[in-house]
Amino acid sequence: MAADNLIPWLTVKYKTQASLVLQQTVSRFTDTVEVEGGYVGKNGVVISHMFPLEADEVNVRRQTIVPKDPLTDRTIVHPRIFALPQMIDQADQLETALDLKSPQMRTMDAAMNRKKDLVIRDAWFGTRYSGETGATQNTFPASQVIAVDEAASAATGLTVPKFIKLNELAITNEIDLDTDPLTMIIGPKQYTSLFKEVEFTSKEYRDTAVYENGRLTAFMGIRLKTSNLLQTDSNNYRMLPCYPKSGMHLAIWQDMTTDIRQRGDLDLLPWQLYGWFMVNATRTEDKRVFKVLCSEA
Repeated sequence: MAADNLIPWLTVKYKTQASLVLQQTVSRFTDTVEVEGGYVGKNGVVISHMFPLEADEVNVRRQTIVPKDPLTDRTIVHPRIFALPQMIDQADQLETALDLKSPQMRTMDAAMNRKKDLVIRDAWFGTRYSGETGATQNTFPASQVIAVDEAASAATGLTVPKFIKLNELAITNEIDLDTDPLTMIIGPKQYTSLFKEVEFTSKEYRDTAVYENGRLTAFMGIRLKTSNLLQTDSNNYRMLPCYPKSGMHLAIWQDMTTDIRQRGDLDLLPWQLYGWFMVNATRTEDKRVFKVLCSEA
C-alpha cells in the first residue's frame, strides 16, 4: 500500500497483446469428411450412383440377349456463402494501445472454422438433394436411427448396445469397415457416460477401447471426436452422428479468403477486415450416415 501522498504517482501497466476467450478455434469435423474444392456453377454433383444388378443363371443356350440397365442417381449440393466483416477505427487502436488487427483476424479465422463445422452438422441429418438438377429431396431415413432405448427398457445415454447396433447396421449396409471406419461425434455428457460404461463393462468390450493421453478416443472400432455443437431433437435427446469418411462430403467453391485494407472513403481511415467463403456439405448416400439418440437425464 502506497503512502497517500504518492497515490497520484502510481503507475498502471497495460498488456499490449490481446488473447481470445475460450472458444473452438479449429474445425473438428473437416477431417471426418471428404473435402473437395474446385466446384463451379449453381449446383455441384458430389457423386453419381449406380445401383446393384444381379446376374441370372443361363439354363437354355442361344437365347435372345436381354440387357439389364442399372438404376442411376446422383447427389447434388447447392453452394452457400458466408462472410464476416469487421472494422477497426484508428482511434480505437490508439485508445487501447493494442494492434487490434491480429486478434480480430484470429477471431475471424476461429469463427469461419466453426461455421464450416455448422455447415457439416446441418448436413448430417438434413435434406439430401438428388436427381438431374437436385430437385429431389431425401429426408433422413428412420432406418438409420439408433433408438434412445436400444436394448433397454428406458432411455439411456451412450451405451455398449448402441455401438453393437451401429456395427450391425454398417455391416448390413455393406460399409467396408476395414478401409472406411466409422467416426462418431459425441458431446461432453456422452463422453462421460461412455467412459463410465467402458470402466464397468465386460473385458471383451473394455479391451476394444483406445486411449490417448488418458482420453478415450475410440471404442469397438469407432473413432470418437468431441464437440459442443451437437443438437437435440424434439424430445431433448442428443443426436450423435456416426459415419465413415465416404458418407459425408464438404464441397468448396471458394475456401476462406481474407482481405485487410484501409478505408480511405470513411472518416478516421479505419481498417476493414473481411473474410468469406462459399461451401456446402451433404450426405453422399443415406445408408452411410447413422443417428444415435442419447438421453442426458
